[in-house]
Amino acid sequence: MAAWQEMSDEEERAIWESIADRSGWLPPDSRTYEIVLWDKAESNRRALEAFRSCMPSGGRMYALDWQHPCYWFYPHEPFDDWLISVLPDGDFHHFLSEDLTLGTLGHPWEPSLCVFGRRLLQALDPSQLSCLGRILRERGPDPNGLTPKG
Repeated sequence: MAAWQEMSDEEERAIWESIADRSGWLPPDSRTYEIVLWDKAESNRRALEAFRSCMPSGGRMYALDWQHPCYWFYPHEPFDDWLISVLPDGDFHHFLSEDLTLGTLGHPWEPSLCVFGRRLLQALDPSQLSCLGRILRERGPDPNGLTPKG
């Protein structure tokens, strides 16, 4: 199986609509960090380690790049090149578990990276990522959890 599989138009539309329905949404168990250094190689490498530690073997994630092709990303599968970087590059870049319980939300204009989900927050240590600066926002657990719409 390939690590990157392009999503269908219908799949893309559904997940972007779900995100749009949550405009201004700050996920439970999240921290939003200022991006202070644009080191995509380090960020991608560290994020991949964290995704692999949090996702089950064979698990897939949404890999979303606003106004560009989006993919199902299988972090445990080998690959050579990142088709979408974890850090935004002028557009929103999001990596979300299929059940939306963990992921990253890259905001290009703030610039910031929101990391959410207790397991991912523990796995992606910001002290080991030179690209991340101060915490801009933080939110604790939500007793109702987060469920996909639709």
